[in-house]
Amino acid sequence: MKKFLIGFVFIALVVVGFLFIRNHTYAITITQQELQQKLSASFPMEKTYMGLLSVKLSNPQLTLQNDTNRVQFQSDISTNVSWNGQSVNGTAQLSSSLRYDPTLAQFFLDDFKVEKITGVGLSDDKAAKLKEAAGPLVQEYLKRYPIYTIEGTDLKMRAAKLLLKDVKVNSQAVHVIMGL
Repeated sequence: MKKFLIGFVFIALVVVGFLFIRNHTYAITITQQELQQKLSASFPMEKTYMGLLSVKLSNPQLTLQNDTNRVQFQSDISTNVSWNGQSVNGTAQLSSSLRYDPTLAQFFLDDFKVEKITGVGLSDDKAAKLKEAAGPLVQEYLKRYPIYTIEGTDLKMRAAKLLLKDVKVNSQAVHVIMGL
């Protein structure tokens, strides 16, 4: 009888706890400035391919746009090679989605795309080769570093961190809805 009563009380507490937090959501706004600070801390990044080609990305400038639901940024790109006596430097335009890891309560940039590379004297062929080199570089480095960590230690927030309901990117911020 005592075990039954303890089991009943436990189940009742779980049900009451669930009913208490099930309709509770947390809205989090991550500003463009916050994202820019975290992104800037990950730069510059550089990688050498086959001991020959060195590609460096620096000075990222983040923008948020309504229509894509992706984070976009441009970065200076430079290499250690020159073609026809002219160094190969330019600007890379990149985009990424946001990935949420509920166990860490952190957002990461993910699914990177090098949208465009431009530069003085940079032909389409050379830009395509740089695009091929820049994509894996960005993916390798930025995928590992969180761009935002959700803080909060109360019971409701810890439960809400486990379930991401919605993420919307607009021109000023990223809006996140979390909850059960």
